[in-house]
Amino acid sequence: MSNLIKTILFVFALQICYAQQIKTKQPSVIVLENDTLVCFSTEQSKQIAVWNEQRKECLELRKNDNQKINELENVSNQQIGLISNLEKETGLLKLNLQDKDSLIKICEDEKKSLKKEVRKQKIGKWIGITGGVVLSAFCLAI
Repeated sequence: MSNLIKTILFVFALQICYAQQIKTKQPSVIVLENDTLVCFSTEQSKQIAVWNEQRKECLELRKNDNQKINELENVSNQQIGLISNLEKETGLLKLNLQDKDSLIKICEDEKKSLKKEVRKQKIGKWIGITGGVVLSAFCLAI
């Protein structure tokens, strides 16, 4: 029975210590001349100061991140514009290549027809010269 009483008293003592510890974790509220004041312990004030500094750092990092995001969006938009311009130029280049190929084909066709015409004119020239020589010889022989 004595051990039971000691155990119960020990548990109550722990409960009281735990309750005081929880109580000290809560800020105390004091009312002075219609003003409500919230009082923190030194440990709580230090923790609040740490949180405040972390918050400031987070806000600064967020501001820097937003600036970088805006810069990256601008770069992305510029690259999209460049890509669209390059695609237009690629299309124009393909059209130019097609036009060049068609012009080359036309030139080759004209070159063939000119060769045929030159050959016809050479043959006609030789026929004329040969005919003139034969006629001259025939006229002289008569």
